[in-house]
Amino acid sequence: MLSIREKSLTVATLLLILSLILISLLVISIEPAEADVTPAQISDYKIIPKPEVEKPVDGLITGIIAGVDYEIEFTLDIATGVEGNIVLTTQMERSSDRFWELETGDYSGVNLSKWQPGQKSISFDAVAGTPTFKLTGYVPENMTTALLYDPVSGTITLHRPGTLSLLSLSLESGELMQSIDAEAVDDSLLRYNDKKEEKSKALSDNSNLAKVIEDMAKKGYTEQATDLLDTLPSSGWGSGSSSSTILYIVAAVLAVIAILAIVLLLRGRGTVAFLKQRAIDQADKLDIVESRIHKLGEKSLTSDIAQIRDTLKEMGRR
Repeated sequence: MLSIREKSLTVATLLLILSLILISLLVISIEPAEADVTPAQISDYKIIPKPEVEKPVDGLITGIIAGVDYEIEFTLDIATGVEGNIVLTTQMERSSDRFWELETGDYSGVNLSKWQPGQKSISFDAVAGTPTFKLTGYVPENMTTALLYDPVSGTITLHRPGTLSLLSLSLESGELMQSIDAEAVDDSLLRYNDKKEEKSKALSDNSNLAKVIEDMAKKGYTEQATDLLDTLPSSGWGSGSSSSTILYIVAAVLAVIAILAIVLLLRGRGTVAFLKQRAIDQADKLDIVESRIHKLGEKSLTSDIAQIRDTLKEMGRR
């Protein structure tokens, strides 16, 4: 017969063996958690000609110009086991006989005998790999313009920045995986931005005038805003007692009135009362300018200012 000591050792040994078996089963049964895998993504791209900001950390690509041809060379990273097709789409317009070119010749996902590279949207088998494509097209000019019609005054073209998707990547299910979006501008907007930079000193000296010009540009009246900027001195207003400074102020006031008249008349008769009040307000300001010119002894200029003031007041009374 086994002694108590021997029995205890036997039980302990059995418990140890059982524990080892259970631990082994537990380890075998635990499978490593699979990391989240992105089915497909645009791993890299290059735009020619290069825009102002090509790869923003967050937000839109800037410096894309309406009417200009662009080439986008991009590489996809397609994971293993993706079902269905990959879909590529652009909002650019075609500038040649095709939008798309496959630059990776040995990629089997694209059947070159069946795909349609002249379409804005193409699809192909989601075969795992890193194929490289080239997209060619131009940004539509109407992305940044809108026509404002008036039966009396005619037509005016408004210019505002527009947003478009240069390239988007989706799954056949419709799930959007990635989109390369850009803000487009045109020549009118570029001229306005350049002119605003050129006249920055004068604008910083006159915040009220700067706000009028900025509001006009935001509403799309960039051509008119640029014309108004042309009346401002590039080096600022200078000393307040000089005749040239006062002449610039008068020119700017008249330009504001003239341009506001065009804008407001195009927007309808209901704004005429506002325009009249603006004319009266500007005329009152010219009273102060006239007084300052009189102190300078500029009699001829004083007479001209008085005539302009009286004309503005007459506009306000009609």
